[in-house]
Amino acid sequence: MPENNNSGGLVTVFNPEDSNTKNIKDWQVVKLAHPSNLGEIDFGLVTTTSGEQHIYELQKITAKYSSHFVGSLVLKNGDLNVATRVDPLWFVLESLSSSKRQQQWQPYQQLDVPETVLKVLSNNKKIKQLEHFCRVNNQLGTEEDMLLYKFDQERVLKWLELRQKRVHAVLESEILNNKERKRNSGTVSSKSQGFNLLEDEETTAPVSELATPIGLTTQEQSRILQHSIQVVSEYLSPTWRSTFLTRLGKDEAVLNTKKVVENKKKRPLEDTKAPAGIVSAEKKKPVAQSVGLKKLKKVSTKGMKSLSSFFGTKPKPKKSNKS
Repeated sequence: MPENNNSGGLVTVFNPEDSNTKNIKDWQVVKLAHPSNLGEIDFGLVTTTSGEQHIYELQKITAKYSSHFVGSLVLKNGDLNVATRVDPLWFVLESLSSSKRQQQWQPYQQLDVPETVLKVLSNNKKIKQLEHFCRVNNQLGTEEDMLLYKFDQERVLKWLELRQKRVHAVLESEILNNKERKRNSGTVSSKSQGFNLLEDEETTAPVSELATPIGLTTQEQSRILQHSIQVVSEYLSPTWRSTFLTRLGKDEAVLNTKKVVENKKKRPLEDTKAPAGIVSAEKKKPVAQSVGLKKLKKVSTKGMKSLSSFFGTKPKPKKSNKS
């Protein structure tokens, strides 16, 4: 769908399985500090026909030469925004934890949280979700406007652990379902079609070599655990990321996504040269030739002397033997 006038006329692509995007009443681009690096970037704010609001992270895909047809309109700008829904609590976490008043009891309207985020929670009737990060005091009353909130780090860590376990369960289910599909077709893959875990190469094994029922190998379990931690850490600031890893008993190495090649030692660059006396099999790229040279190659040279013969020494005439 096209964005509004505040978004530069870009086309935005939503996940077709996201039910919140099927009844969009209005949407706009808002500036928010990203929870992971605190840099202010563009986010999409969607308002549905029911009055609910949702925040979407926008990832811009640039196209150099393209346009879009939207209804009867032609958009010259061929760039795309890919929208991914983000839980507003990620913004709440960083705002509350960095607040100077985090140890004070406050009504939710006075919390140091971006106004846009508080509005989303209020419109969605999810102010109660602040309890994931705060202790609640109801001495002034049990109504939403009368409750007081105070930041609690222990509650935050429990919430992060719960998110990590949920991601872990989804990844595990995807891997097992993929194995079941592969077994039914005759082979089993250790990599899910829906998740690319750490860019490992896909390994396929015949059905006869698999145990019944299908389970996860130790390597797969380790990979799923690592990936689930990475997914949760993606929206955490460096400080919270370190605190979360300490809670799990892990170090920064678990966030390393570089592919590890086992039992395959690469030859050093100096060893890649061919030994003396052996001609490299690599062919040289042909040099581009002009049209004149190509035509000249087709000329028959039969009976013609070589050009070099005009510059060589003339052969001495043979002396005839007189009798």
